[in-house]
Amino acid sequence: MDVLVVDDKDINLRTLSRLLSHRGLECASARSAGEALKLFKSNKIPLVISDIDMPGMNGVELGLQIRARRSETILYAFTGSSGGDLLEAAEEVFDRVFSKPSEISPLIDTTVAALESLRVKA
Repeated sequence: MDVLVVDDKDINLRTLSRLLSHRGLECASARSAGEALKLFKSNKIPLVISDIDMPGMNGVELGLQIRARRSETILYAFTGSSGGDLLEAAEEVFDRVFSKPSEISPLIDTTVAALESLRVKA
């Protein structure tokens, strides 16, 4: 498993997972932070892409729990949020924050490059 994609909106999950798969990456997807944590705990996943504004546990809380379990995990936020406390918190927790939908291509390119870099180091 290369990437875990987390978003409460099905269209975002399908689109991002499909684009990553077309670039040769193996993706898992979760519709909630709780579901994502279950997948994360039972798989060695090097990179997580998460929305930050989700019902229940938000993406920032998810990011903090992932960091507590495996600090080396690469965390990217992909969000439609344009500001506020949640976005500020995300900038502290995530390695990088990308805006929906305008930064989808940079997100895909950055994800592929990060995983290629990890493979070279391994």
